[in-house]
Amino acid sequence: MILAKMNVIVDNIQSGKGSIGQLINSPDLYNKANNTVDELLKLEKNINAGRGSIGKLMTDDTLYNRLNGTVEKLQNIADGIDSGKGTAGKLLKDDTLYKNLNSTLAHANSLLADADAGKGGLGLMLKDPKFRQDLSNTLTQVNMLVSGVNDGRGTLGKLVKDDAAYTNLNKLLVASTDLVTTIRSDPKKYLTIHLKIF
Repeated sequence: MILAKMNVIVDNIQSGKGSIGQLINSPDLYNKANNTVDELLKLEKNINAGRGSIGKLMTDDTLYNRLNGTVEKLQNIADGIDSGKGTAGKLLKDDTLYKNLNSTLAHANSLLADADAGKGGLGLMLKDPKFRQDLSNTLTQVNMLVSGVNDGRGTLGKLVKDDAAYTNLNKLLVASTDLVTTIRSDPKKYLTIHLKIF
């Protein structure tokens, strides 16, 4: 009975029936496997010959040398920092910055405490209503003055807005320059000294 079943299975496999029969009897699987092996052999040859990115990585020492050089530089930097060299090394090894920062924070806290208590200019601005009002009035006056200048009011406003003052000043400078040039060209004509004896 078992032998009869085995014979049927072998007959089916030999006739190409079922998955196993197809695998054994079909040349497609063999051809595909053969092609895959060929492609793998070509890939291996290209890699060994140094072709393509992987081939260059495998056969060219440039990347290794660069990577090695980078690691060496990183080690030098780490050694320098560890020994306290450079800004980063000083930040890690020298406690002066910490002390200065701590002192600055303590001083800032003291200033803020004084201001909160109403001491000093900042304290007056925060706590004294009269000082705040005076400051507000001063700022209002300054704002009015600047607005007046921008609008051309007053002497400053005229200087800022009116071209006549600029033109007249420019003419005066040109005339002064011409006078100096004329005097330099003939000084005797203009700088004659008369001495009178009594």
